[in-house]
Amino acid sequence: MRKFYLPANKKAAEVLNKYIRAESKINELFFYTRKFCKDYCHKKPAGCCDYNWHGHKIPQNNIGEIFEKARRRVSQKHTDKNICKYLSLEKGCMLGHLKNPSCIGMLCSTICDRLKKDFGIVYDSAKNINFFDRVLKNKISTKEIFSFYKEIEDMTNTIKSRLGKNNIKTKKIRKFWVHD
Repeated sequence: MRKFYLPANKKAAEVLNKYIRAESKINELFFYTRKFCKDYCHKKPAGCCDYNWHGHKIPQNNIGEIFEKARRRVSQKHTDKNICKYLSLEKGCMLGHLKNPSCIGMLCSTICDRLKKDFGIVYDSAKNINFFDRVLKNKISTKEIFSFYKEIEDMTNTIKSRLGKNNIKTKKIRKFWVHD
């Protein structure tokens, strides 16, 4: 985590740290689902980012200010028309960390159906968006956070295990997900 993200307020810093850690768990899961998104997406080329999910309300506090600063840093960069203003079709989301709850928790129904069919994974976008929203509002218990981590890690491990059995190389998937 970069230091410029951390607010001076200790409580706000703790909340932001929880958010970024949970966001990194989801990003790892998405790393392994990227090939499926590429192969099965019916909304190419934008995928799930075909809507301005970033418009989700962020609490108006120290954390909200940090999200706004992150957005302002990238708002001058060019993005494609009629798609989320933070999406670059060549580089992906320009926000990096600190995406809105709707952005980070959202997976379209097509990919959710593929995850269920191919891996037996039930991914609930609405539940995960709500989770991230509650983290930002600091209305979540430590037990719920660790339960979320475990659930997402289990999903990730299921996909990793299956991909390994099918000899699908991680580097091939990585090139479709990670934009350096």
